Amino acid sequence: MIDRTAPAVCLAARRRATAVVAAAGVALAAMTPGAAGSTTPVSGAGQAWFERSFVVAADRKCGLFPKELGAALQASALQARGAAARVGEGPEALSQGLARAEGLAASTACDHPDLAVVRDRAVQAYGAWTGLRRMNFPGQRNAWQADRTRRDVAAWRLSQTVAVGKARAVAGLLARPDAADVLAVAVAFPGKSRPYAARLAVRDATRVNLPWLRDGGASPPPEWTRLNLLAASSSAADPVLAGETEGEAALWLFSDAAADALAKLDPRETFVVEFLFRDDSVARVRFEVGDFAAGRAFAALGPL
Repeated sequence: MIDRTAPAVCLAARRRATAVVAAAGVALAAMTPGAAGSTTPVSGAGQAWFERSFVVAADRKCGLFPKELGAALQASALQARGAAARVGEGPEALSQGLARAEGLAASTACDHPDLAVVRDRAVQAYGAWTGLRRMNFPGQRNAWQADRTRRDVAAWRLSQTVAVGKARAVAGLLARPDAADVLAVAVAFPGKSRPYAARLAVRDATRVNLPWLRDGGASPPPEWTRLNLLAASSSAADPVLAGETEGEAALWLFSDAAADALAKLDPRETFVVEFLFRDDSVARVRFEVGDFAAGRAFAALGPL
C-alpha cells in the first residue's frame, strides 16, 4: 500500500514545495526591494538555491520549524544546489547565493510578517516530506535511492548501484539495527578472492577548491588532487546488499569523515572506490556524487 502511494505523495510534496519557493521569492522581494540585479543567480535553479537557503538560515536563527521539518527543508535546499550545479551554476555563484541568503536571514527580524508567510507555507509543503519513506535523487548518469523504512536487518538507507563487469557494486549509507547509519560499499568480484583493502578516492577540497569536471564529470579526479580514505573495516555481505551479485560479496565500512568529504563535492563530480588485491592488482569502481548530500539529509529524518 505504501509503495503504491509513495510516488504520488512525493509528487504532491514537490508541487507544494515549488509553491513555497514562489512564495519565498515574493517575500524576499518584499524584504529586499531593489536587491535583484547583477548578483541574482542566472538560473531558476540558482534562485531556488538562494531562496531555500534563506529559509534554512532563517530557521536556524529563529527556530521556525520542528526538527524534522527543518531537516526536510535542508534536504530540499541541497537538492536545489545540485540542480543549479547541473545547469551550469559555478561554485562561486552558488557560494554567493548562499552568502546572500544567510546575510538576508541575519538582517531579517524573526517577527517579520513576510517571514511568517514563508513559514506557514513551508509547514504545509514540507510536512508531507517527513512522512515519505522513499525518494529518488537523480543525477546526470546515476541516481541515489533513499529508503527510510525501518528494518530489523542491515539495509541500504541511501544507495547508488553501478555495473562492475557482470556484477554490480552498491555504495551509500547503510542502516544497521543497533548502530548509526554508516557510509559503505558492497561488491563481489566473481572469480577473484576478496580484496584485502578498499579506499575511497575523492577530490581533496582543501587542496583543489574547484570541482573536477573533465569529460562532463565522468572522469575521476587525478592522483594529485585526491584525498584517499581507507575503509575502517570489512566483512562478508548479504548478497542482497551487493545487488544479488554472483561470487562472495564483501561489505566495506568507511568513517563519517569520508561521508562528510563526499557531501562537500560538486554534484557533477565522480568519486572512486579502489579495491586492492594481494596480487597487486587494483579494481576501480566509479560512482557519481550527484545529490548525495540531499539524500543524506533526507535519510537523517530517521526511519519510519
